[in-house]
Order: sequence, then structure tokens, then C-alpha cells
Amino acid sequence: MRITWVATILLAGGIPALPAELFGVFKGAELDARLAGLQKDEIIHQGSNFTISLNALSAPGALETNDDDADQVLFVRRGSGAILLAGRLHRVGAGDVINLPRKTRYQLRTPSGRIEYVAVRISGEGRPLSRGVWSNDIFLRTVLPASEIAAEFAGGMTHLIQTAPAFFMAYSIYDNEWGPWESHVHQGHIYVVGTGHAIAELGGQIQDPKVEGDKILGSGVTGAQSYELGPGDIVVIPQDTAHHMALRKERLGYLLIQLRYP
Repeated sequence: MRITWVATILLAGGIPALPAELFGVFKGAELDARLAGLQKDEIIHQGSNFTISLNALSAPGALETNDDDADQVLFVRRGSGAILLAGRLHRVGAGDVINLPRKTRYQLRTPSGRIEYVAVRISGEGRPLSRGVWSNDIFLRTVLPASEIAAEFAGGMTHLIQTAPAFFMAYSIYDNEWGPWESHVHQGHIYVVGTGHAIAELGGQIQDPKVEGDKILGSGVTGAQSYELGPGDIVVIPQDTAHHMALRKERLGYLLIQLRYP
């Protein structure tokens, strides 16, 4: 099966998505190839309250910005630099994740070389988290280092990293088990795969649907599209989109951005 850079028209799991959005699978190797030749920022995916873009900054360079109406999460793919936020300078490099809350002025610097990253920009407000969900501590830090992410994927468990007005981010880790057939109402997902391999089946019609809170669970799906996933890949799953993850190896770990719609 040949996997390509795709953005496929949403086939909702029995419930029409409002507004209709696209699901997408972006392969890590293709992301990195496009970043290597990038001359200016490029939006590769857009939803009702978020965008995903490819970005690069070459030396000697500094990017100053103050984004009042959106949170941003930056995934550094290659290179190194530093980010100045609230008077503190943070060194950043490949594999690090940077949290930039809305209404925050920051400066991204690369005094030598080049830094390449994927930016997820999320605007608006979302529904609050349900009581009893994600009861772990919430860590609001500027930089999540690659070494810590790797350690979590190697031996950690699913838990929350941070929350914001329209999303939360968490480690999502599967050990020797498959995810359920499901779709989400009022929620969209972005996966950034860190470790392991899986088959993602997206879209189609959920069979034997059962509503559980904001989820619709089922015994299977018809009409789904299948994609091989591995480290570095990014998956976008809009609300009301059927999805399922089948592991290729014992463990699958990814950073989950769960978008909360009004």
C-alpha cells in the first residue's frame, strides 16, 4: 500500500459534521522534505478553529510576534535556536515542543544555522473538560524537551500535559492494545506520532453505534481509508469522523492535541 501526502474529504461516522472539515495524514519524511526547501511559511491544513503550517527561520534571524487571539504549539523538526518569552530565554532543538499561549509576545531566534518547525495555531473558545476527565496534574511550560517526550513514550502512561481555552494536549500511549472504533462530538484530534507504528483507519460509517457522552462507539466501520503511521507523522481527525488505530508493534505513543469546539 503506497501512502502519500493526503487531505481527504470527510466521510462522517453516521453524523454530519458541522462545518464539514477534512481529515489528513501527513507523512514525516514528506514534511521534512518540504521543510528543507521552504522559503516562506506554508499552511498545509486548515480547520474551523485551527491551522497547521510549515515554518523555517534561517540565520541570522529573529521572528518577533504577539498573537492576541490564538494559542500556538510549535513542533521543532530540525535545527536549533532559542525562544524569548516573558523575559526568559529557552534553548530549543529538534524534537522539542514549544507552548505559546495567546496574548503573549515572543521572539524566536536562530543565531546560526536554521530551525524548521510545524506550528499548530488554535483560536476561539471550546467546551470545558468534563468532570473526572484527565485528573492528572496540568503542566504549563514553555518548552517540553525531546528527551522528556522520549522517556514518556518509553515508559510512561497516557496523561495530560496542558490545557488552553480551545484545546488540551496529552501523551497518548497504547500498550499491546488497539484503540476503539469511535468518533467524537464537539472534539477534533491532531496526533503527532512519537514512537511505534500503526494502521490508522479514518472516515466511513461506524457500525452498531452507541453514544457515550461526547463519543460514539461501535463494533467496526465501513468505507474507511487506511494509512500506515510511524514516528514523525501527523494525523488530523475532525469532529464526527470515525477513526481506529491498530498497532503494528507493542507500543504506540503520540502527542494528542484535542480541539474543543463550542
